[in-house]
Amino acid sequence: MNLKLLLPLFFLMSVCSAVHPSDIECFGVIGDSISAGFSMISGSPRADFIEYRDQAFAIGRKPDYRTLPNIFHDFYPALNLSASCASNYETLVEYNHRSNQDCNVAISGALSDRLVDMWGDLLFQWNNRNCSRKWKLLTVMIGANDICAYCL
Repeated sequence: MNLKLLLPLFFLMSVCSAVHPSDIECFGVIGDSISAGFSMISGSPRADFIEYRDQAFAIGRKPDYRTLPNIFHDFYPALNLSASCASNYETLVEYNHRSNQDCNVAISGALSDRLVDMWGDLLFQWNNRNCSRKWKLLTVMIGANDICAYCL
């Protein structure tokens, strides 16, 4: 095997502009209640305190929903959604996010000063899921609670 032929390919894959959607194997989300899917389906008092993480646009994998993992899977069926760290559950807001089994570490009500902590939690999840050496799609969506706190 000629190593000189492989080196350009290696460097090409290490450049973000060369990444193809089929190269993305893991997803991650840090943010606030929007990213956590807080109260997406309202209509009853109980539903108002549930995070529908399986339907959150950036990481949910509930079948027949237009979420990023599902869209990637539509165009690249070999993507293993269960190994991709995408969310597949609903939970009450009081859920302990540090014990998540996926990579949606968003926290309802979080302010932007929590991003560093969430980033550490996400790295922990990615390492547990063998995502450390794979291409990932990270969504960061936070700030609505900062604006609300500023207005008070």
